[in-house]
Amino acid sequence: MDWLNPFGLAIVLLILAPNILWAMRVRFQSVTLAGKAIQVLEQIGRFGSMLLMCVSLGIFEFNTVWDVLVPYLLVNSCLLLLYWLFWAFFWHRRTAGKARMLAILPSAIFLFSGLLTLHWLLVVCGAIFAFAHLTITYRTQWTER
Repeated sequence: MDWLNPFGLAIVLLILAPNILWAMRVRFQSVTLAGKAIQVLEQIGRFGSMLLMCVSLGIFEFNTVWDVLVPYLLVNSCLLLLYWLFWAFFWHRRTAGKARMLAILPSAIFLFSGLLTLHWLLVVCGAIFAFAHLTITYRTQWTER
């Protein structure tokens, strides 16, 4: 399976894991003041980015894989660690600042991965996701049920 990027797949799964845990354990309602177009853009950017992270375009096409793979894994590992850390903080006390970091960090992972691997479609989807997800995060209020 030459088309599969196992590192990108692992990153996507690690991004999804705390979201799934949150959805299973915490009942909440989100009230967003963002329009339908922004919500559609977010979904296009989210699913496009996640899919393209798993497709091996770019990272394994270089002659010097280690020049790309080491920073790819190092930076994404640090960003994922921060993401999980902010999830832990958010789990205990929800604040707007923590919610914004939970929007910024996956966006940074998608954008960094696309730029480093020269995967321009991932950069485009990551930019769409970043814009829409941050807009929604700024306009959303959460209440527990």
